[in-house]
Amino acid sequence: MFIWGDMIDPGHNGRYMDMCGPELLARLPKDMTIFDWKYDGSREISEPYPSMKMFIAAGLPTIGCPWYAPKGVARLAHNIYAEGGEGLMLTAWNNTSPQAMPTEWIRALSLTAYLSWSPEDCDLGHLAFVPDAIMQGAAYWQRVDSPAGQTRSVAAPPGVTTGAELVKLLGLPASTNASFIATPFRNVRGVAVDVFRHGGQPGAVALTGRDYAVVRNADFSDGLKGWSVAAAGDDTVFEVEGGTLKATRVEGNEFRRVLQDLRLDADRAYTVRYRVRVEGSGNAKVWTYSGDASFRWDEASQVHSRSQEGEWTTKEIEVPPRSAALRICLTVDGPGTTAWFDDIEVVEKGVDPATLAPMTASIPVDATARVLTFMHATSHQPLLADNMRSNRENFANVVPGEYRVHYADGTTEVIPLAYRVNVVACNDPNLGRECDIGLFGTLGGSAFINLPTCTWPNPHPEKTISTIEARSGSSSEMALLVFGIALE
Repeated sequence: MFIWGDMIDPGHNGRYMDMCGPELLARLPKDMTIFDWKYDGSREISEPYPSMKMFIAAGLPTIGCPWYAPKGVARLAHNIYAEGGEGLMLTAWNNTSPQAMPTEWIRALSLTAYLSWSPEDCDLGHLAFVPDAIMQGAAYWQRVDSPAGQTRSVAAPPGVTTGAELVKLLGLPASTNASFIATPFRNVRGVAVDVFRHGGQPGAVALTGRDYAVVRNADFSDGLKGWSVAAAGDDTVFEVEGGTLKATRVEGNEFRRVLQDLRLDADRAYTVRYRVRVEGSGNAKVWTYSGDASFRWDEASQVHSRSQEGEWTTKEIEVPPRSAALRICLTVDGPGTTAWFDDIEVVEKGVDPATLAPMTASIPVDATARVLTFMHATSHQPLLADNMRSNRENFANVVPGEYRVHYADGTTEVIPLAYRVNVVACNDPNLGRECDIGLFGTLGGSAFINLPTCTWPNPHPEKTISTIEARSGSSSEMALLVFGIALE
């Protein structure tokens, strides 16, 4: 039998029980295993856990259970080993699908696995490698069916940023020599990327974003990705048809809905704009809820727009002032009624859309390629150490940018970039789940740097790529930095 240790630990939740600690432990069967979960990642790894000593002294097999904080994993590993415990079990409380794992979870899983096998030295400063690379190295075969073949790097386009300006974007001390970015390396696939240069100096294409609120997958071209179905039921069917959201009310009147939450700037005024078409006697409805920076919703602020039977029309909803977050809900009422929704956008009032046009850079290629490897990152970003939720929320609605691969026959493939998926900030210690380690480590033992690579299998290897267009994202506080591209 396995039990969680907190309810029998007087230093934890056991203090709320009628009996806990040694008095209760003496009555438990000795084949009962204790899961001693501890999630604090702020203390030194050598600091002991009284509960662990107590459980093991009582003769009960004990397993340490960390969460995602690296220092917390290391401390539990150190103490379990020192006290003669059974080992570690990582608690997730997150999606464990490889396609949806938060990067903090990937790091914790890698680190827990390594320290479970090698607990003799749990000092994170002594690691000679990044544990995340274990998982990245084992998983890259899932994305590309063979290691790198012959590669060549793309020549630098005009306008490469170098020197002091690049150092500033990287958030490094002004005295830093940016030549370190040209340090030779090969990623886990064996790809070497020659960085762009201008005037002999290594640099990057730097594209600063434009501020706008981002509705993810606003045109439903990627199914329901980015949207959630709330209160799902058989009486209402939501599906994507021809690049639109189709909502059919079969029966009933429950509030079934497809929704998405966005972060807004409370100092700006916004309008929600969308297209809708309705068939049947009922209504299509779009509801909005305003909230604060912690995504707490003000029910009194709800606004809804109703549409009746008719062809495609464009409608707008004013967002209440001082809104730091917004929930958009799409639904249909009336049995036998079908509604289609498309092109959902949040527009800042009084702003000329032309001013929101992204910065772009055209990178000449003129070659065929089976695989493209990008060496890129975003500019330095404010990160909260070991705060997975806050870091996720802060970047949830930020688009770092995108690439558009233009072929000689006039067709184009778009590579959307998502934070901590296929690109990360240059100061973020986490790898995106589709990134491989490039330049990763510290400069002079102080400033940290992470310039990863991202592999993109070209769906049209027989076509000549004429250019790659790099485009900036949705925040003026974030620049996309492209250091080089390799073709194979």
